[in-house]
Amino acid sequence: MSEQLKFMICDDSRTQRSYIINALDQYDIEFMESSNGKEFITFLDLHEGEFDLCTLDINMEELDGIETLEKLQTMSIKLPPIIIVTTENNKMMVVKAIQMDVEGYLCKPFKPEQLTEQVQSILSQNNKKLCQKD
Repeated sequence: MSEQLKFMICDDSRTQRSYIINALDQYDIEFMESSNGKEFITFLDLHEGEFDLCTLDINMEELDGIETLEKLQTMSIKLPPIIIVTTENNKMMVVKAIQMDVEGYLCKPFKPEQLTEQVQSILSQNNKKLCQKD
């Protein structure tokens, strides 16, 4: 039996967080949710090394995704792979996020298969895989 994966979803939209969870619902994943960058940073700090993957929205109140990534880079915590999930289609923003070593980028709206494909690819690079729920 494989170990359950643990994902963090950071998005200020509850609907978007639910969409991501539903898109991956068939897999054995424990989800934690945060609605802003400050919560995201706190969760990653408190649960360092526990997350297999995270999604991070760019356009959020309080602390946006880019600011969150910048803050995380100044901290000495082990970061999980991060997929940027956003409505932002500004090429400069995409380039900035990629330069910050994010592992994936999805533009909303996206299909569940696109998310699953990126997740599987990133996990396989880390010798992990998505497993169906029992």
